[in-house]
Amino acid sequence: MIEVKQCAGTNIYVLKNILSQEQCNHFIEEFSAVTEMQIIKQLPEVADNLWSFIGNKISAVEFMDASRSKKFHISSLKSHITITKARFAVGRHIDKQFGGDIFKMFFYLNKLSADGGTNFYENPDADHVASVKNEIGSCIIFDMGLEHSSQPFPSGEIKYVIGARPVINY
Repeated sequence: MIEVKQCAGTNIYVLKNILSQEQCNHFIEEFSAVTEMQIIKQLPEVADNLWSFIGNKISAVEFMDASRSKKFHISSLKSHITITKARFAVGRHIDKQFGGDIFKMFFYLNKLSADGGTNFYENPDADHVASVKNEIGSCIIFDMGLEHSSQPFPSGEIKYVIGARPVINY
């Protein structure tokens, strides 16, 4: 099931259960040695592995780039992978783009005891406009120009997220 949310003239896509619990655990284990809260690395093997899990589920899906009035498909993933092991909510920010990236995908790998989802903002002065819950195995696809933040979550817990930049075809 794909849920579409509107924010700042663009679409935010929420794809539930795109990764299984076992697949989420695989990535949590794979990144167990990472000590930084968040890093972006060239990891083509991880991108290929992630695509092997999700490619057949989303390659035929037609998405809408509402801000550019164009439809697109996702054909693979670029090698820049974001690994997040957050111990506290990350404040408002816009993600780093590489080589003309337009969209980002990120995947919630674990459930927290409370909250830990993501808020998206209409503009720098606005309260959040669209919110997405942290659900294990869910994927969010969004325009990288959207300002967003993580929702607060309980102290002592770690939020695991993997991010990827899709290769899109208009």
